[in-house]
Amino acid sequence: TGAGLSFEELNENEKTRTLLDRLLQTFPWWVDLHGWWRTNPAYNTPFSTADPGQDFEAEAMDVF
Repeated sequence: TGAGLSFEELNENEKTRTLLDRLLQTFPWWVDLHGWWRTNPAYNTPFSTADPGQDFEAEAMDVF
């Protein structure tokens, strides 16, 4: 995702560089915005792979 990484760090990695090249064709100001986004917790939120259909509350009640 590039979360927390600078543009320079993303540009050093071949895989993310390829994505950046494609992104910058249509979103050229991304580099400027990413400098702010990557350190702003409102935009740089943690990624979650939780299934939205899971019922964690019911499972916790079973344990406790």
